[in-house]
Amino acid sequence: MPNIIFCGLDEAGKTSIKVYLENIDKEQATRPYIASTEVETYREHYLSVYVIPGQERFRYTEIFYQQYFSVADRIGLVVDASDHSRFKEVKEYWTYLKEMIKKYASKGIEVILIAHKQDKKEAVRVEEIATKILSKDDIKKYKIRMLNTSVLDIFSMYELLRAFYGDLKKVGLDAIVEVLCSNTKAGAAFLIDGQMLPISVVGSPDALKFMEEIFYPVFKRGILEYIALKFEQIKFVAISKRADGDIVVAGVYDYKISLKDAIDYCNRALIKYIEEARKRWKSVS
Repeated sequence: MPNIIFCGLDEAGKTSIKVYLENIDKEQATRPYIASTEVETYREHYLSVYVIPGQERFRYTEIFYQQYFSVADRIGLVVDASDHSRFKEVKEYWTYLKEMIKKYASKGIEVILIAHKQDKKEAVRVEEIATKILSKDDIKKYKIRMLNTSVLDIFSMYELLRAFYGDLKKVGLDAIVEVLCSNTKAGAAFLIDGQMLPISVVGSPDALKFMEEIFYPVFKRGILEYIALKFEQIKFVAISKRADGDIVVAGVYDYKISLKDAIDYCNRALIKYIEEARKRWKSVS
């Protein structure tokens, strides 16, 4: 199970990302929230996210880093890409984070620089932010990956999840979905967990939009064994299985075979995924 530690200034957007992961709901994620004075936690079967408070008096509290950096697989430095006035403050905080990484983190830990709130007009891209807060050696030394994100953009949230999982994505899970997409002659295929977080998505970007706008609201109403929908010429089917206390869903979008065969291929993909995931998570637990 990857352990991700979110760091950043107050109002950077750390909590909004956490709320989005919990609910897959951009309206909830964009609501104002009272700043936390404690470490916030999001834990699901295959992922743990810890959010260190961003207010100055708390983000420089060393005990937080002593406790959480020691178990971290990746550190996400979340920056409000629209607030140019605080980039210098972020740079100062990054200097402190490097000290904490040196003292408490395991060797080879990865850092993800997250330029958040890309939906804001004033937002700049992550590459520009990197030039303002990182030294020339930081990117190589800390294996820094750079992402532009917004809770209003499901594609960016999916890319963030892929970064969270890191090398664990390379165990063949994408291959399972690619085979499912091919066998069903679909425009897209996917695997998601019980919290509706994408595990793997292959194919047309339209599938993610469809899932967010149509499928997720239906799925939230309760656990479905399967669902089949048709909008104009687009056919969609998804089935679910329970594995180790979690729900996993496989589905295809705009498939070109019979419904019966599409369900069969989705079922096979779920069985294969559960086998592969159990082996992988057992090996890293």
